[in-house]
Amino acid sequence: MRQLIFVILIVSPFGFSQSKIEGRVFQQSSGWTPIEGIFVTEENSNGDYSKRDGSFSLEFNSKKLGEIVYPKIGLNGDNFAKDKNGKVWELVNVNELSSVIIPKDPKRGSLKIIVCPKGGIHEAAINYYKPMKNFRDKKFIMLNDSLKTLQVRLSSDHQVIIDLNRQIERYKKLNDSIRLYSKALDYARTNLDSAEKRVKDYLEALGMGMQIEQAIKILDEEKAKKEARLHGQGFETSIDELRKIAEQKELDFRFQEAVKIYDEIILQYTEYNKDQNLILDLYYYICDMHLQIGQYSKVIQYGKKALLILNDIRYDKNNPKKSQLLNVLGVAYMNIYDYDNSKTSLDESLKINEFRINHKLTKSQLPVFDNLTNLGNLNLELKQFKEAELYYEKALNIYLNFKDENYHKDPNRLVSIYNNLAVINQNIFNDTKTIEYLRKALSILKLLRDKKDSRKLKQSFADLNTNLGNLFKDSNDLNSALKHFGQAKDIYEELNLEEPFSFVFSYSIALNNFVSVLLNLNRVSEAKNYIEISINLNKELVLRYPSELQYKHNIAFSYSNLGRLYCLEQSYSKSIDAYKESIGLLKEFDISTTNSNQEMLLSTINDLALVYNSNHQCSNAEKVLLEAMQLLHKRDSDFKYSAPLSLLLRTNLGISLDCQKKHELAEDNNQIMLKISRELAKENLSRFGIDILGSLNNLSISLMNNGKRIKAKELLLEAVVLSQNMKGIDFEMGSINHNLGKVYDELEKYDKSIDHYLQACQIRKKLVFKNDIALFKKDLATSLNNLGNVYVETGDYVRAKSNLILSKNIREELAKENDINEYDLAKSRFALGLLYYKSKKNDNALLEFSEAQKLFYNPIFDHFSQANLYRAKINTEVGKSYIRLEKFELAKKNLLETFLKFESKIKQHSLTTEESSLFLKNLIYLTRIDILRNLKEELSLQDAKKGFERIQFTLSQKNTKINFDNQKKELLVLFKGCEEFYSGHFIDLEASELMQKIDLDKDKIGLYQELKIFLAKLDQFGLQYPNNEGVQVYSLHFRANLSWYALFAKDFVFSERCAKYVLEKEPSEEWVYTNLALSYVFQDKFQQAKNIYLKYKDQPYDNTNFREVFLDDIMALENEGLAHQDFAKVREILEKR
Repeated sequence: MRQLIFVILIVSPFGFSQSKIEGRVFQQSSGWTPIEGIFVTEENSNGDYSKRDGSFSLEFNSKKLGEIVYPKIGLNGDNFAKDKNGKVWELVNVNELSSVIIPKDPKRGSLKIIVCPKGGIHEAAINYYKPMKNFRDKKFIMLNDSLKTLQVRLSSDHQVIIDLNRQIERYKKLNDSIRLYSKALDYARTNLDSAEKRVKDYLEALGMGMQIEQAIKILDEEKAKKEARLHGQGFETSIDELRKIAEQKELDFRFQEAVKIYDEIILQYTEYNKDQNLILDLYYYICDMHLQIGQYSKVIQYGKKALLILNDIRYDKNNPKKSQLLNVLGVAYMNIYDYDNSKTSLDESLKINEFRINHKLTKSQLPVFDNLTNLGNLNLELKQFKEAELYYEKALNIYLNFKDENYHKDPNRLVSIYNNLAVINQNIFNDTKTIEYLRKALSILKLLRDKKDSRKLKQSFADLNTNLGNLFKDSNDLNSALKHFGQAKDIYEELNLEEPFSFVFSYSIALNNFVSVLLNLNRVSEAKNYIEISINLNKELVLRYPSELQYKHNIAFSYSNLGRLYCLEQSYSKSIDAYKESIGLLKEFDISTTNSNQEMLLSTINDLALVYNSNHQCSNAEKVLLEAMQLLHKRDSDFKYSAPLSLLLRTNLGISLDCQKKHELAEDNNQIMLKISRELAKENLSRFGIDILGSLNNLSISLMNNGKRIKAKELLLEAVVLSQNMKGIDFEMGSINHNLGKVYDELEKYDKSIDHYLQACQIRKKLVFKNDIALFKKDLATSLNNLGNVYVETGDYVRAKSNLILSKNIREELAKENDINEYDLAKSRFALGLLYYKSKKNDNALLEFSEAQKLFYNPIFDHFSQANLYRAKINTEVGKSYIRLEKFELAKKNLLETFLKFESKIKQHSLTTEESSLFLKNLIYLTRIDILRNLKEELSLQDAKKGFERIQFTLSQKNTKINFDNQKKELLVLFKGCEEFYSGHFIDLEASELMQKIDLDKDKIGLYQELKIFLAKLDQFGLQYPNNEGVQVYSLHFRANLSWYALFAKDFVFSERCAKYVLEKEPSEEWVYTNLALSYVFQDKFQQAKNIYLKYKDQPYDNTNFREVFLDDIMALENEGLAHQDFAKVREILEKR
């Protein structure tokens, strides 16, 4: 081993007019050999060269006894100095000289400064480093082997497995080569001249290459403790031995045992009244050790103890050690989300470091750089982007202009700053600057490809790809986002395989990001492969470290992704459970102090609401969304932060309100939503243009629901114009065209409606082709169904049937995957039933209606907001179909269920407009059934009359819940139709009786009189109901017969008028000419009669001809005593061939 040099400083006696430190310079481990010519200095002293015996003297004019000074060696104070022969030496015991107190009692002890020939420390450290590294590597192999052995016998959640995993992961952080080398340097700085024999033997054994596990046996912890507690001459050497034992325990990952030894050393230092700088250094060392293994509460515990020492009046308030400790405390507080204390600590640390630079107490700006970087990180976490950007820019300026040949710039720090500046600009929607910073980071990384530290390089590449992924995700370029998140995932997967306990957390985050975009792209099957890995990794992390919040944050992200996956698979109950698990974890955070946790919480609540809406639990969706919005508005007033979240929440809130028929509230909500999206788009149209499309679309739906179809159409057409230069908006444009089809349908502009429904179908078919998932299939089936309905309205039954069957087939396929989709299948069968009903295919209609009825009455739909309305509709249609088939009892059974349910609601004044319409329809059809069921039963006529009176009563009610004005035309048509049907029933009865009497043909005069009275009633009914087809049929039929019976009553003029009326209305009824000719004969209009006889006598009539009919009629009249002189002429004309 090389001989080294150290310096002994002897404190000057108390009482001198000037404060003074005297000391001697010695070569380390050389039997106290002095070195001549070493310059010892302190900025407040005169400085002095060491003499032949190594002695020197520092005098202070401005320092008093008890104050702290900072001795160094070398003319430049850089701890490198030449001796009288020009040989260069370096300071060894740097820590001891980092701050020296001028004691009040100059007779108390001395300080030792260790120096050696330049480069000697490094050479000695290498000898110690090798056995340390070998020991650590073996330890990891043993731990991993133990883990594998235990995993065969124990479950993954067994406490032994959890503890061992925790050990391995945290210890890995301490296996860093730099940290091990630093430990080796400490060993190399040991002065063997003052070391206890056991320590000498131990270090010499290591230096010669002995294994640590063998060399450590030389040391004796119990003896060292006993000797230290004596506080005698061997105190320092005993303490040194204890430190070596504690350090070996650190190497062996036995940190708690190491800390106990350090606590013992601190206790002995205190009892022995040793220099508090030694205690302070130990506290800082313990803080740093706990910081590296993530035990932040321990960092704070020991850091506070150290601050108590530093706040002592003897210490300068701008002591660099205090700054260093406050910086560490700031990082620890940040990691436990105590942002107030983190900021206080970092601000104070920065203040000290800036003071030292401004007062030229130091030239190094590295501490300021660290402070600024950490303050930037803190403000970025709090989403205080302007403040974070300011700190990072200051740190960047220091880095780029920092010059210190003794300090090697770490380019990864620069990459980190560029990354974080990119994140800031991404959040404030400055895409140009975001890309600029990311490119700078990428250019640095490209230059570092050949560097040896590949791990840091890979980490930096992964972080850069993560930021690029977030950038493209926010700008809706999901494929690019997936590419970069995938690269980050692959890098961390590789690192995790190399060092599984160092990168498992980073790998799980990368997996979550990757899965999130896969789900956005609806690539469910791929996402499923990764999400299970992510969940398992994060479960293990949370089990191992239940108090570490960052792991809970990440598993909350995993559960959120799982919820989205289940939602896309339409496993809604599982999705709800997953989201609730995520929300429960996030609510453990103090969201009042961190925007990132709040943002994730609100986004997850929004996703939960989306599932509630999809599962028709709209009231639950409204409840959680209103709670989330209250939380958002209470927490943050910054528009740029709160607006995107508000937009997200309001999207689902509008859907939930519309679902619950709260259309006016939904319209107000969606108006606000549109206003927010327009405001955001002013700064970044490319990012928020898609939100304007969504807002316009959602508002149009609310407007349609409120009957404002023209305004809805205008907004949708605005969305079409806005979309022309936008990419990746197929989903939105499918919805917009679908809604345009709907609004044009309601405006009865069927050509335009069909055109937009066709466009919606085309877009949605493309989406299904790209991503064969349930969501896109459902949308396509809905557009096809609506298109089919429009074709039904236009009478194009062929196209209607084609589209409705396509929709039905898709929905049948979806129903096989999930019972919840049977609800949509029921709608398809309902639509097909209406098509068949309108096209008079009654059996097919009844079949489809009956199948739809079975589906709608599935209990799983009981909570659906419109389930009861659809059940009422289908009951009505089934009832109508049975009426057509004259199955009146079955018809009444279906109609009566809806009627009775609505009748009870109308008494409570709780019927909606649509329900009131259905109520009246059912009432009308029930009345018709009572009429038709048995025309001859007096009871049924009474029921019919009661039903008719109920309709009149219902229309007369002023029920604020039923807006009859909006449906006045429809209700009047229904009422009039029922009244017409009811009145027409009695016409039918009388007509039936008259037909029977005509068949009997007994009382011709009586029939004449009855027919005249009946026709007067019929004419009146016809005036009231001019479109009634039965009036015309009855009128012609009975007037034709009346023209015959009027002859027997000798009302010849009336007979002529009746016959002419019939022939004018229906010329094909030529048999009436027989009556008209006879009316002419009896009125002496022979020539007109002759013309008829000549024209028709030879014309066929049923199985005979008109000649025979004419002759039979004359004979019938003559038999009743009605003769005329011209009958002979008539017979002559008829008999002439």
